[in-house]
Amino acid sequence: MKRIKQLPIWIIALWMTMTVTNLAWAADTQKPTPKGYLRVKKPRQFIHYPVSFTPTEISVKWNPATDDVTPQNKLRYRVLWKRSPDGAWKSSHSGKNYLVNTTSYTIKGLEPNTEYIVRVGVLDEADNGAWYDEKTVKTKQVADTQAPQPGCSGKVTIGTVTSNSATVSWCAATDDVTPSNQLEYFASLLVNKVFVTGGVPRSKNITSYTLTGLSPNTEYEMRLFVYDQVDNNVGYEFVKFTTKPAGIAVTGVTLSPASLTLIQGKTGQLKATVAPATATDQTVTWSSNNTAVATVNTHGTVKAVAPGTAVITVKTNDGNKTATATVTVEEILIGKIIIKVSSVTLNRNSVTINGDYEEVQLTATVAPSDATDKSLTWTSDDPQIASVDGKGLVKIHRRGKARITATSNDGSLRYDVCDFDVISTVGNQTVDGLRVYAADGALYLTLPQAETVHIYNVEGSLVKTLTLSAGDHVQPLPSGVYLVRVGDRVTKIVVK
Repeated sequence: MKRIKQLPIWIIALWMTMTVTNLAWAADTQKPTPKGYLRVKKPRQFIHYPVSFTPTEISVKWNPATDDVTPQNKLRYRVLWKRSPDGAWKSSHSGKNYLVNTTSYTIKGLEPNTEYIVRVGVLDEADNGAWYDEKTVKTKQVADTQAPQPGCSGKVTIGTVTSNSATVSWCAATDDVTPSNQLEYFASLLVNKVFVTGGVPRSKNITSYTLTGLSPNTEYEMRLFVYDQVDNNVGYEFVKFTTKPAGIAVTGVTLSPASLTLIQGKTGQLKATVAPATATDQTVTWSSNNTAVATVNTHGTVKAVAPGTAVITVKTNDGNKTATATVTVEEILIGKIIIKVSSVTLNRNSVTINGDYEEVQLTATVAPSDATDKSLTWTSDDPQIASVDGKGLVKIHRRGKARITATSNDGSLRYDVCDFDVISTVGNQTVDGLRVYAADGALYLTLPQAETVHIYNVEGSLVKTLTLSAGDHVQPLPSGVYLVRVGDRVTKIVVK
């Protein structure tokens, strides 16, 4: 029997090792286990990789993965990245090239101030692969040393200016780094070169602002500045504006008449009087509390809609002062329709007589125009000063004050008044022994007592002053028209 040659023991051991190893590779189906990204402790902070230290680079560092078969130093790595959120993936290596026994990589050539998604893949020797977590990293900004550029060449526009406010506007600035909507604007105010309270507070993404709390009738100077995110700044142009003088405030408002009765479908007029008459803002707003009964327009015209009662309110736009009037709407009667007077309006509400008129004709307008009874009663509260006839003709008698009233006769009691202030009268008439007249080219006077007489021409210039005793006097005058004043009495004469 032939004897088999015995192999050296080391060859047998090597063969057994290789056989076991090959069997192990054949059985390797487990993925490597990633161990996360590197975290480095620094004074007062931790650095969590991946991280960007420059505007164009991201540094990626990770802890070595582990595998059940492949040694750590045999594991292969590849770094991938893309622009967030939907850029194309790029890789640190391609084909069969990998990072081996290396746990860091620097991604270069990136865009500043941009977010990227980064991930790391690991393969064992059996090509089983696993991924480290995806991380989003934003690259650093480029160092910003340039100030923003003002829009519209730095022009600032002054808009509406009141006694205590002003509106300013400008064009948006631009910057080489900071987005336009992140630029901030700020402005200060000066009066006589001294900074004062107010201005535009530092604010983002604005191109107009209303300055408030200003002083009336004051000249202000303003300079607007724009800031980027690292406080580089530049100024717009200097602008000046002057606030308006303070206005006269409204103290109250009244309505006339205080009540109004209308037939359904008709209209009536209310009149609002704002006090004082010199108030800066005389505007008012009208409203009805029951528009189903009566409506009112912006001019105070009331329209009767349906039977019932409504309250009309007028409110001043300055001070919110109010007054009200009650409107009663009556239904249309079948048969004879009686339309009552809703208002009486005189053509004048005040007259001053200073030796220029002997009589004044007043006229009244009765509303509505189709009122059943449009007749009026005219009265004077002092007929000795000024009397009135049934047609509104007022005659002046002597100095003083009198009120003329025109009142409706249909029971609606609508009325209007005109106040007369008689400073002096005109006329050739004898009062208490005084007589003034012209004859034969001269002025004749009969004075019951010593008087100083002033003679004026029709232009109002003083022609002569006479100091006369009681009795009769004659004063020759050139032909013309004169006004002769004796005490409170003025007489118009014509010398021929």
